[in-house]
Amino acid sequence: MVKFTADELRRIMDLKENIRNMSVIAHVDHGKSTLTDSLVAAAGIIAQEVAGDVRMTDTRADEAERGITIKSTGISLYYEMSDESLKSYKGERNGNEYLINLIDSPGHVDFSSEVTAALRITDGALVVVDCIEGVCVQTETVLRQALGERIRPVLTVNKMDRCFLELQVDGEEAYTSFQKVIENANVIMATYEDPLLGDVQVYPEKGTVAFSAGLHGWAFTLTNFAKMYASKFGVDESKMMERLWGENFFDPATKKWTTKNTGSPTCKRGFVQFCYEPIKQIINTWPLMLYVSKMIPASDKGRFFAFGRVFSGKVSTGLKVRIMGPNFVPGEKKDLYLKSVQRTVIWMGKKQETVEDVPCGNTVALVGLDQYITKNATLTNEKEVDAHPIRAMKFSVSPVVRVAVQCKVASDLPKLVEGLKRLAKSDPMVVCSIEESGEHIIAGAGELHLEICLKDLQEDFMGGAEISKSDPIVSFRETVLDKSSRVVMSKSPNKHNRLYMEARPMEEGLAEAIDDGRIGPRDDPKVIPTARRVIYASQLTAKPRLLEPVYMVEIQAPEQALGGIYSVLNRKRGHVFEEMQRPGTPLYNIKAYLPVKESFGFSQDLRAATSGQAFPQCVFDHWDIVSSDPLEAGSVAAQLVTDIRQRKGLKEQMTPLSDYEDKL
Repeated sequence: MVKFTADELRRIMDLKENIRNMSVIAHVDHGKSTLTDSLVAAAGIIAQEVAGDVRMTDTRADEAERGITIKSTGISLYYEMSDESLKSYKGERNGNEYLINLIDSPGHVDFSSEVTAALRITDGALVVVDCIEGVCVQTETVLRQALGERIRPVLTVNKMDRCFLELQVDGEEAYTSFQKVIENANVIMATYEDPLLGDVQVYPEKGTVAFSAGLHGWAFTLTNFAKMYASKFGVDESKMMERLWGENFFDPATKKWTTKNTGSPTCKRGFVQFCYEPIKQIINTWPLMLYVSKMIPASDKGRFFAFGRVFSGKVSTGLKVRIMGPNFVPGEKKDLYLKSVQRTVIWMGKKQETVEDVPCGNTVALVGLDQYITKNATLTNEKEVDAHPIRAMKFSVSPVVRVAVQCKVASDLPKLVEGLKRLAKSDPMVVCSIEESGEHIIAGAGELHLEICLKDLQEDFMGGAEISKSDPIVSFRETVLDKSSRVVMSKSPNKHNRLYMEARPMEEGLAEAIDDGRIGPRDDPKVIPTARRVIYASQLTAKPRLLEPVYMVEIQAPEQALGGIYSVLNRKRGHVFEEMQRPGTPLYNIKAYLPVKESFGFSQDLRAATSGQAFPQCVFDHWDIVSSDPLEAGSVAAQLVTDIRQRKGLKEQMTPLSDYEDKL
């Protein structure tokens, strides 16, 4: 039975000190959605008996079929804390009632953009780590994303029931395993920490690490045990918490604390009182500042909810707002709209509740703005003409894998064009474009991401119309190895202007300077065609090379499968750079680099070569130079260029330098 109503939620929204906005982030299959179910059950939305099976935040049919989270989903929870639980909490609060705006995000690397969208509108991140598998490649990715968004993380070591029921490890072994998980997480946090956040590392004895079994619906922290034993040992709770972790052990025979490593797993729990509180100085009278981080398809075909967070002020039904898109420049009217909000909605997993208004500090879904927002936007009051948009999100993975799509029936082309627009709006990362040849291209993070995008396109956005797709296409980039062999020149069409140029590898800091606006373009339309020709010419004289995208692959497998893994990687132009046995298990953790072009079918080949014992996780890592010269006939790079030009409908032979360079 639900313990609260939408009206009660709305009442608590005004208690700024009692609102917590948090994301649940983790590696795939580490138990985020199951743990979220337990939190939803604690709030009374679902029965405790079915928590873990319902997967309340997995709202799509294919999420249930695949058993993974594909889209980040928000849910608002009411929870009343006891006075005893809040006794040690020193921050501001208004009563014991708390509103927790929880966003469950995907763990699969292909959907990292969903994690970024969730982190942008939350204050805290609960990082879930499987206590047996430990910190994995996607754990590092989501932690890097969180710290990049200046989100302070807390950690829960999940699936503790596996220690008791599956591995049956003793106390000392379990403690060592938990300690290693926490240390590995802290190494990542120290690597990517932001000086403005200060120390973001987590410590059990300071209340920022919890231990949980999401499937069974329980969790605890050292705080719980410190309260139980503080009076017994005659010390305060903080001192007791310090004694419950690290090199501090109690000898029952002497009833004294010692620093001998006799071994005992210690645990703790932490939610409301451990999330960072940037909203305590925010007041409702400030101007509206709302960031829309993603668009969620509505049941009405073609319509979308704009999902985001109110950072200051209040958004209400009927309010006229300034919509500033990602391309908006203060002082100009490009990508700027003045429109009214038709409805304000609280997101409740599979359903939505309409409310009159939503104050700052809360997540919200808006109706009626979808025609003016492509992927994300900043909203403010109609009169706030000096407002600047919030910085656009930067995703940890890139849309480097592309497919071309076309209709099987020509009359369905309008459906395809409209469907691609809706797909681009619904996914924060996917890029839909039209090539010069007329091909419709969809770019995504990987094979699975593209598979989901194509399914959504066909079933949800095109009404089931049949489409055909090409083989996956890999994006390439261009670079130069050296300074141009000579200065090249191009003349304007009227022969009165001459542009001289030489190319060289980009210097450190130039990209940041362009981003910051310290270096800007000379964009007179009259010189653009001439500039294009001279840039092409300078590049051709500076040892041009192709750059191909490279995945970092993490593979977990037993020792007997290592031969098959190395064989497949060698065949696919991959190479291993780290091999390490996971402590206490027969499994090996292998990290390798694999060109994205060779990654298609890699999972199937790997499973076939290892009898299904190896499971890869691929994440985009870097761009690598294709070693051969694209100007040398018969080279690998030249063949790649020829293939790309054929696909784009261009002449197979590259345009010669003489066509770009003019002579005096």
